[in-house]
Formats: sequence, structure tokens, C-alpha cells
Amino acid sequence: MKEKSLKDLIFYPLFRYKWTLIFTFIGIFAMIMFLTFLITPTYEATVKVLIHKNPKSQPLIFEDISVPAQENIKVNLANDFVSIAQSQEIALAIVKQFKLDERLRKKVEAPEELRNKIKKAIIDVIKYPFDLLEKYGLLESKPKDYVADAVEDFLEDALEVELEEDTQVVKLSIWEESPSLATQIANTMAKLVIDKLIELEKQQAETVCDFIKSQLKPVEEKYLHSLRQYELFKEKWNVVSFNEQKSLKLNTLENLKSELTETLVNLEDRKKSLAQVRKEIALQEKKLESLPLYQDLLKQRAQLEIDIQSLEGRKKELEANIQQLEEELANIIKRENEFTRLQEQKDIDEKVYLDLKDKLRKFEVQKATRFSEFDMRIVDPAYVSEYADPDWPKLEIFVPLGLFISLLTAIGLPFLLNYFDGYLRNIDDIEKIFVNFPSEKIFVIKKNKKLAKNRIMVTPTWKKTVLDSFYSLSSTLLLENKGQKVVCVTSPIKNEGKTFIVVNLGFCLAMRNRKTLLIDANPWHPSLSSLLELPEEPGLNDSLQDKGNVDYIRKDIKLPYLDVLTFGKNVSDPLEPFLGEKLDHLLDKLRSFYDYIIIDTASLTTYETKNILSRAERVFLVLRYGYTNKSDLLKLKTICEVKRLAGIILNDFSEVIPSWFKKFL
Repeated sequence: MKEKSLKDLIFYPLFRYKWTLIFTFIGIFAMIMFLTFLITPTYEATVKVLIHKNPKSQPLIFEDISVPAQENIKVNLANDFVSIAQSQEIALAIVKQFKLDERLRKKVEAPEELRNKIKKAIIDVIKYPFDLLEKYGLLESKPKDYVADAVEDFLEDALEVELEEDTQVVKLSIWEESPSLATQIANTMAKLVIDKLIELEKQQAETVCDFIKSQLKPVEEKYLHSLRQYELFKEKWNVVSFNEQKSLKLNTLENLKSELTETLVNLEDRKKSLAQVRKEIALQEKKLESLPLYQDLLKQRAQLEIDIQSLEGRKKELEANIQQLEEELANIIKRENEFTRLQEQKDIDEKVYLDLKDKLRKFEVQKATRFSEFDMRIVDPAYVSEYADPDWPKLEIFVPLGLFISLLTAIGLPFLLNYFDGYLRNIDDIEKIFVNFPSEKIFVIKKNKKLAKNRIMVTPTWKKTVLDSFYSLSSTLLLENKGQKVVCVTSPIKNEGKTFIVVNLGFCLAMRNRKTLLIDANPWHPSLSSLLELPEEPGLNDSLQDKGNVDYIRKDIKLPYLDVLTFGKNVSDPLEPFLGEKLDHLLDKLRSFYDYIIIDTASLTTYETKNILSRAERVFLVLRYGYTNKSDLLKLKTICEVKRLAGIILNDFSEVIPSWFKKFL
């Protein structure tokens, strides 16, 4: 299979669909220009508004009152400006002030300009089915709200608001049908938005004032209650200094604890001494050595017991005093904590109360004035000259863009059509289906416009350069002639040029002095007689009915060595002539008289053609350029791939790329 060059792949679809390309380009460009004409010319008017903070200290009505500007402001007023400018309320105000709804009503109901009339006609055509449904009650009819439509159109098509990057400037653009109207709407809208922002700020101040007033009285009552509790507590406990009281108590407690420790040590010593004295007394009682010593020991014991009792009493007294001091000290700490809590609560309530009073004063001043935390002013008013060109649509954009889109679509469409084309267009398509078939046995019959009316192309004065394909086709039969005289010419479907091939092949063989018989065996559409201008009857059908009588053959038609057997009279059953052995007897008889018997059959899908194919010694398959569907051919591939297939003929072939252009490739 011969590979196609890249140039062929590119230029083949373009030349094949050249008229499609041209008309597509013209049609799309004309449509784009028409749609451009339907776009109403609009002018852009732009106004710029600067939004920035006022100075840090803002003088108010009263000289002794000033409101410090906030350093950390999270809300960007420029973004608020953009949002409010795009609100329904502002758009409705503009629509009513400039009567944009009345203008829209006039455009829809009674347009004056040509483009508006065309738009109305197009819309009426589109709406016609819906109007019928409404007329017969199948669809609910809704009244048209021109105000709502005008607001929607204004917000979607006429308004454009944006915050310039890294600046505090808001750019508000209006697109309208006249320069003066665009200018007026832009400047008016900027003022409306500024006034709305100031009004919202005042409304916010009023709301805050009302809220603060509602909260100020309970806060004041809470503060006074905290203050009273604080004073009563201070008076009840005679609070001077909790630190001094704690210091005195702690010193006393320390002394008592030291004395208790010393008492405990003395008590322990006395108990040890008493135990020792008791041991010595017990020893003396046993020995009775010295009465004075024994009496002295008794006195010591008595004294020690008295001392121990005295120390025990002191210990209990000290422990009671220490416990009492610790309880008093704990009570002092509790009172101190309670006092601290009351003092903190009083301070908090006092701060909240004073802050609310301060806030109320600030917002009352703000409510009473137009002074704002932000300064908003128009720094660049809108202006469009009456002699200015429309900003949209721009012909310098639409014309090149239309040309580009038209050219791109016009070039792409041939490739798309070529990709989805299911018809035979060249030898490559045949070779892809019949993979193992020799390419030298695929013949191309080119289309000849000069001989289109007279389908007989082969004449005694034929030129080899024009009819080279028929010459090659006849040479195939001559070179491969092994006693195979019966040649069948068929095709997958009808109207692929079988009769044309049969006649011209027969003429070519006759001119080369080969006795040739042409038989019309197409019972559905016999056409051999009409092409050769012969009467249809008698013919093949008559010969078969007459036991293979060859007298019905017409001799030397147009040329010597060329005989013709037309189909003959029509029968009610087209299959009847091809049943039984009548056709076999006739073909056996004709083989003795002719070098070649060329049979023109119906399409491959018919039973009679399959019957004739089984008797033929050679078969030529005719395919028509741009007519035979590749999918149909694939379905009949097994029928077409017979061993007797002598050649495949691509009929009516037309060169797509002109020869003069191929010189440049």
C-alpha cells in the first residue's frame, strides 16, 4: 500500500470540499457581520471615586470633643461601594430617573431602528410556538414587567464596577446607547452611591445610639449596686489595711508557737527526770540504806509532778490561743478576698458604664452631622464627547475575528467531513478492505466530462492516454486467458456503473479482434439495450425459454467481433430464467462461438447474481468513486473475495487535487 504524503493528507480534503470551504467561509463571515450589526452600539462613560480615611483626630461640633480614628479597620469601604453600586435599589433608582423601562418597552413593542426591527422579528419567530400554547391555554401567560427587565439589563449589560488594584479608587463604568446618556447616568450613579453610604453610616449611628441608650440604664444600676456593696463591706469590717492586720496576727501566732515549742521541750525533760527519780525511789525502798536520800527523792518527785502539771496546763492554753489566731487569720484572708472581689466588680462596672457613656456621646455627634470616618469624592467625572465613536462593537476587532473564525471553521470542516466520510475515495480504501488482493489488479476508470452524455468511451479513434484503464483491463483478460471465457461484472449495490464497464470493455476487446459477446443478465434494471440503442426484445430470457437458441443474439453491434444479447422480455418472477440448467446449456453453447462472454449482472445481494457468479470463470467487481459505502463493502467482503476475482474497478474516479497544483507540491 502506497503511503500518502503529508501534503496529500492536508490538501486532499481542502480540494475535495473546496466549494464547501468557500461557502462555509462566506456564510460564517456574513453571519458574524450580521450578528455584529444586530449589536446595539454603546458608549462607555467612566467616573472615578476616591475613598480614603479622614485625619486621625476629627474635630466635631464641640471643641472639647474629638473622636480618634480607628487604626485597625477591617471593613473596606471601597468594597462596600462596589457592592452597593451593583444593588437592585440603586439600579431601580437609575431606571426610574432616566426612564429606561419606557425605552425598553418601546424597543420591544414598537422598534424604530432597523436592527431593533430585525431583533423583534427574530424573537417573534422564536416565541411563536409559545404564543400559540398561551393562546390555547396550554401555557400560562405572564404579563411583562419592563421595570424588572430594565433593572436586570442594566445590572448585567450596562454596569461595570471595579476597584483599581493597589489603590483606593473605585472605577464605575456605564455602557449606554448615547454619549450624553452614558455620562449622565455614570455621574448620577456615583453621587447616589456616595449618598447611600453616608445614609447607611448615619443609620448605623442611630441604631447604635438606640442600643447604647437601652443598655446604659441597667449598666448604671449595676455599677451603683456594686459601689454600694463595696462601701457597706468596707464600713462593716472597718477595713483600713488588711496587710497590717495580717502582720500583727502572724507575729503573735509566731510567738505563741515558739512558746509552745519551748513548753513542750521542758515538759519532755520533766517527764524524763520524773521517770529517773521514780527508779531511784524504787531502788532505795528495796535497800533502805539512807533515809535522808530517800526523803529527798520523794520531794524531787513531788516537785516534778507539780511542774509537769503546770507545763501541761500551759501547753493547752497555748494550743487554744494558736487555734484562735489561725481562725482569725483565715477570716481576715476571706474578708480580704471578698473585698478584692467587690472592688474589682465595682471597677469593671464603672469602666463599662463610662465606656458606654463615651460611645453614646461619639455616636450622637456622628448622628447629628454628615461627618464620616471616610472621605468619598468624585476625582474624575465621566465625560464622553458627542462625536466619539462607539466603544462596542469595535469593527477593528470583529472583522479580523470574524475572518479568523470563518477561515478556521471553513478549513476544519473539510477535514471533519473527510474523517467521517464512509464512501470509497481512492485505491487506499480498497486496499485496506482487501488486504491480500494484488494492487496491480485494481483498476481506476477516471471520469471524463466530455463523454459524460455518451457513455461509450471506446471507439475506433480512441486515444490510449484517455482510455488506458480499459486497455489495462482488457490486457488482464488477454494475458491470463486459460480457456476462461465467461466474465461476470458485478457490484455491491446498484448504480455503480457495471453496464458502462461491460460495454466499454467489450468494445476494447472487439477492437483487439477478440470475438466478444455482451449479455444483460440484470432482471431488475436491464440497461444494456438503452446504452447501445437496441430494442430490449428478444434477448436472454427468450433464448433460455427457447432451449438456448442463439438466434436472438444481435451481431456486429457498433464494431465487428462485438455481439449483444439483451435481457429480453420481462417475466413475473426474475429468478425463473436462472433456475435449473438452462443457463449452463446456453453458456456451454456460447463458449464455442466466442472468445469472451461478458455478463452484466445485478448487485451482489441478489440471488440471481450469486447463481451467475457460481458459473463465471472470472469476476470483475465494480466500485463507484464517492458512491460505494465502505461499510456495505465490508458486509459483502466474504462474497467479493472469491478465487475467480480477476480485478476490482474503481469507476467514475475524479482527481481531487488539480494537476497544476501538484506541480507546486
